[in-house]
Amino acid sequence: MNLKARFDCKQGAVRSVKFNKNGEYCITCGSDKTVKLWNPYRQSLLQTYSGHSQEVLSADCSQDHSFICSGAADKAIFYTDVSSAKIVRKYRGHVGRVNCVRFNWDESNVIVSGSIDGKIKLWDLRSNSYECVQEIDDCKDSVTCIDLNAYQLLASCLDKKTRLYDIRAGRMECDYMGDPVTCSFLSKGFLS
Repeated sequence: MNLKARFDCKQGAVRSVKFNKNGEYCITCGSDKTVKLWNPYRQSLLQTYSGHSQEVLSADCSQDHSFICSGAADKAIFYTDVSSAKIVRKYRGHVGRVNCVRFNWDESNVIVSGSIDGKIKLWDLRSNSYECVQEIDDCKDSVTCIDLNAYQLLASCLDKKTRLYDIRAGRMECDYMGDPVTCSFLSKGFLS
C-alpha cells in the first residue's frame, strides 16, 4: 500500500477527509457542494453524493457503513444512503453554516451537529420529527469540531474553550485554551 499516494478529488477546495470506521474507505467534502466516497488505496471514486446548495464542510460514516451524514454552509444536515446515494432526511435548525457532524458512537442513530451559530444539536434518526431532540448552547462562538465516544462529547470552539460533556453524569467540564480551538479529539480508549 502506497501511503504517499496523492490524487485530485476534483471538488475544488477539499474541506474535510474522513475515513470510515475500519479505515478501508474515505469520504471527502468539497467546495463543489459534494461528498465523495473513495477507495483511497486504489485511488478510485466509488460514489458522488450531491444535494447541498453550498460547500460541504463535514461528513461522517455510520457504524455499519450504510449511511453518511453531512453538514454544509447551506445550514443543512443530510442523512444519505450510501448504496443508493438517495438523501433519506434533511435536517434544518441551525441559523449558520454547519461546521461539523458526527454519528453517535455506538448505534449511529443520532447525528450530532455543531455550527457557526455556537450551538450543538442532536437529531434522532429513529424519530419522525425533523426537530432536534436536544440543543446545547454553552458555546459563545462557532463550534468547530465535535468528537464523541459512548459516554462523552467533546466540543471545540472559537471562544478559546473546549467543553467535555459527560453524558452519564450530566455534567460539563470547560477548559480555557487561550486561543481559538479549531480541532480536538478524545483519546482512544479513554473513558472517565
